[in-house]
Amino acid sequence: MACQRCESERVAKITAKCSDCFATDLGDTNYVPQDMGIGGGDYVEFSYCLDCGQIQGKWPLPLTELEQSKKEQTDCFVCPYCGFGDDTPTNRCVSCGKWICGQRELGRG
Repeated sequence: MACQRCESERVAKITAKCSDCFATDLGDTNYVPQDMGIGGGDYVEFSYCLDCGQIQGKWPLPLTELEQSKKEQTDCFVCPYCGFGDDTPTNRCVSCGKWICGQRELGRG
């Protein structure tokens, strides 16, 4: 298998069993979500390039169930950069200061 970014043949496949101990900052779950592109259930599974570090797969992914659930729980806009929820729609996240809503990312300030 060749790397999808740099075409190197140095691609490593990773498999790890979590046994109900998976955690993510996207939300509460004990299992690897099927829709994150890193495996599912009790297993983390992905391949990555040892030359450029690219995780192999199809990106970007649509909103995961965890992200959608978080968005619905806060009943507000969730910043795609830091995950902060705000019920006042603006073009800039009040938490991280990044431009959102189709604006180019300019960082803080």
